[in-house]
This record gives sequence, structure tokens and C-alpha cells, in this order.
Amino acid sequence: MSNLITIDGKKVVYGTTLLVADEHEVDLRFDVEGWQCRVIFTFHPNAPEPEPPVQATPEGDHLRIRFNRWTNAIGTALPAPVPIAASPSGSKIYMALFHHKVGSLNRLDIQFALEEKSV
Repeated sequence: MSNLITIDGKKVVYGTTLLVADEHEVDLRFDVEGWQCRVIFTFHPNAPEPEPPVQATPEGDHLRIRFNRWTNAIGTALPAPVPIAASPSGSKIYMALFHHKVGSLNRLDIQFALEEKSV
């Protein structure tokens, strides 16, 4: 029997905790319905103020995310899971995350979930 976790009708398909230095690039890949979902992200604590706190840009076969000025040691998070892609069957893939920072080290708890299609 495989593990199955659902949250608010969404099936958790991948989750991990990462420790990442400022400006270092993370290339994260995981399988959804036989398709490889790819997200690349970096933390930019000194990004200029006009830039939004989160910038997500589709680039070919992946999504690139910049976290700008996420410097709170107590924590920063997305307010709710956000859709980032669609699976081969057309279901939305959601990303949820929590972040905190000490010095130049970022801890990221990240989770991806697939919307459950109603029958």
C-alpha cells in the first residue's frame, strides 16, 4: 500500500525540506502522472524594492521562481497553495511553502499537491 495524503481535496505528490544559501539555484524535479514537473528557484535578499516578493516565470519546460527580500528569521510563507502547472490529465498542481532564514541560509519547507478530479 502506498502512502496517500490529501489536504483540502488535493493529493500531496511531493514534499521536502531544503537548506539553501542566498543566490544559490535549486533545480527541483518530481514526477506527476508519469510527467516530470520542474521548478527552479533562488533567494535574492537584496533585490531592489520595486521587484515583487515572488516572481514566477515560465521558461520552456520549467517554472523559474525568485524569492525577493524573504529575510524574516521568524518566517515567511505563501498565504495559500498556488497553482503552478497542469498535469498531463489537466489537473492543477499546487505549491505551498514556508520559509525562514538565519544569516545567509534559507530553510524552505515545500509541498506540491494535485487537485483531485471529481467523478
